[in-house]
Amino acid sequence: MYSNLRELKAQIRERHKQLRSAISPIEKSRRDDAIAEHFLSTMAYEQANQILCYASLPIEVSTTRIVSHAFMAEKRCLYPRCMEHGIMQFHYVQSFAEITPSYMGIYEPAESLPMYIAQNNDICIVPALSYDSEGYRMGYGSGYYDRFLADFHGVKIGICYKENIEKKLPRGRYDMQVDILITEDGLFRLK
Repeated sequence: MYSNLRELKAQIRERHKQLRSAISPIEKSRRDDAIAEHFLSTMAYEQANQILCYASLPIEVSTTRIVSHAFMAEKRCLYPRCMEHGIMQFHYVQSFAEITPSYMGIYEPAESLPMYIAQNNDICIVPALSYDSEGYRMGYGSGYYDRFLADFHGVKIGICYKENIEKKLPRGRYDMQVDILITEDGLFRLK
């Protein structure tokens, strides 16, 4: 059927990009708000002092409302910066003004901002094109998050739209799963 795993993953990624692109802006906004509400109601968020987030692309679940709430709740917010050799570092930001477009058009913090120091009860919001029912993710194929999450000891929370959940995704030995998965329909504790 597929000559290799890479081809299969490319097909799955493309299908989920198309599913997301088909959501109208009004419907996307409604779903993003529902996902944010579910996220903000979790005990993990309530107990967290630090939120590791990402600057969402147009086809991704918007993280703006979550981070705005975290700023108001005086939680420390961090955004990733992609480095050479597939390494990703998180940096503290105090406002949205401290993330700017990188050479790839992805919003990142300046390298000069303070770097992440792990604490108890940290949360990492993990982006993906798709998740499966066990919490494994299909990212964009660069492996940045899988490398980072291998050493992350806080709560990993995946957010995505319900049609981007597969029964089982192909996975490799380095693929990481999340602890909680949230869609517009609610949240699912996986571990």
